[in-house]
Amino acid sequence: MADTDKKLWYLSQINLFRDLPEETIKNIAATSQMRSFEKGFYISTPHDDTEERLYFLKEGEVEIYESDQRGRKMIVDVLKPGDIFGYANMGSADLPRHFIRATKNAVVCVMPKQDFLALLEKKPEIALRVIKELSLQLSATESRLRDTALSDMETRVLGELKRLEDAGKLARKFTHEQLAQLVGTTRETITRTLARLTAKNKISLDKEGHVTLRDPDH
Repeated sequence: MADTDKKLWYLSQINLFRDLPEETIKNIAATSQMRSFEKGFYISTPHDDTEERLYFLKEGEVEIYESDQRGRKMIVDVLKPGDIFGYANMGSADLPRHFIRATKNAVVCVMPKQDFLALLEKKPEIALRVIKELSLQLSATESRLRDTALSDMETRVLGELKRLEDAGKLARKFTHEQLAQLVGTTRETITRTLARLTAKNKISLDKEGHVTLRDPDH
């Protein structure tokens, strides 16, 4: 398959662009480029002074996180192929920006902010998909904040695992450190909480560390 054909195919698999006409996909391909990032590479940070861009994840894994003045890390999201990131870093200069880091070798399609905004003006159907995607992200964030403020640790962990499952991300392996940073606690607390949830038959852990939510009715 030629490089151009590969690029068009990869773009057609991105959730936001799925089922769009081929001509629209070609227009997107003309204003974007494929880039590879090694594991551990920072694709974007709050301190970057480069042009704002939108990223479409083709292969690998990317985490988005915030860090406070003490260096404590809070993971906002862990992305899988087909996901889009860079929304938060395209906003007002007054809005907080995120660290975006490849946690596995990653291949992404990169589009400059202005080209993406121009695309939204020409293709309202894509703008509607973006609004839906942002609404889902906002709902997940609000749910996480509510759990943090009002729920005990077991409920918070179960809530985060359910959100990961709903997003199709629970099948991958998360380290206890990553789960702790998603929930906003320590690795030791996560380890103890997972052990309690396993003992109560609310989750199961296989030898590889994959978590599965158990059916509450069984």
